[in-house]
Amino acid sequence: VLAIAIGPSHRAAAEYQLFTVNTTADSFDGVCNVANCSLREAIGAANVASGFDYITFAIPSLEGAPVTLTFVGPLPAITSPVLIDGEQQFPANCGGLYLATADGLVVSAGATGSVIRGLAIGGFPGAAIVLESTGNTVNCNRIGTDATGTVLRPNGQGIRVTAANNLIGGAAGYDAPNQISASLNEGVLIYGATGTLVRNNTIGAPIGGSPSLGNLGAGVYIEDASGSTIGGTGVGNVIHANGASGVAVTGEPSTGNRITRNSLAANTGAGIDLLGVELEDPVD
Repeated sequence: VLAIAIGPSHRAAAEYQLFTVNTTADSFDGVCNVANCSLREAIGAANVASGFDYITFAIPSLEGAPVTLTFVGPLPAITSPVLIDGEQQFPANCGGLYLATADGLVVSAGATGSVIRGLAIGGFPGAAIVLESTGNTVNCNRIGTDATGTVLRPNGQGIRVTAANNLIGGAAGYDAPNQISASLNEGVLIYGATGTLVRNNTIGAPIGGSPSLGNLGAGVYIEDASGSTIGGTGVGNVIHANGASGVAVTGEPSTGNRITRNSLAANTGAGIDLLGVELEDPVD
């Protein structure tokens, strides 16, 4: 399920070819126009359009209530660079979309440099967002909850990263963080990727928030991946109340990963668990 509750973007739509989602229906007739354009149709249109495109939302809602989209089958993979911006849907806050089958939004090869923001994504048995291409940004989303960030809408995983140099989160203001909660497995899985940045997110429960928002697996799980940075000065993550470690690192290729300036608390496992190196460092 994908719910939308957002406001004005800081980028001008005129910079891109614009596709505006204006219906909650999960329709697909091959056309995205002012009469009818579903999210499925908008992604399809952006995939075949040239250049970097812009998908926004203008779905009528009752007194500014969040809008919910439910899908009967997997959405098409994103194969061309696109900005998917839930912040255009009134009212303005980070929250957005609910999807209900397979993986959620899959940013595949060819979609390098895409941006996904302003959505609440929940109810997928797979990952809410999958990054299979490089240089993408995911920020200002609520993953695993409704648009309020308090009602659970679990996904199998929060975000799965399998390609290089992706950014999850950001600084303050426009470059806003994500809340990644209530996953049935990891909040963020970085697998075989290099150069991933995870910064200024809430992964699990916010400080003082309900432990039920914790992910059932590790907050961040790094496997066979190198050069990741989890946190940083002024951009540390809140990684609380997860069902395993706060941050876990495993696999011989997992070298050069920097974990710094995060708040790690109330996780069932270690705050930072360097799996597979117990013989060298019995207490990590």
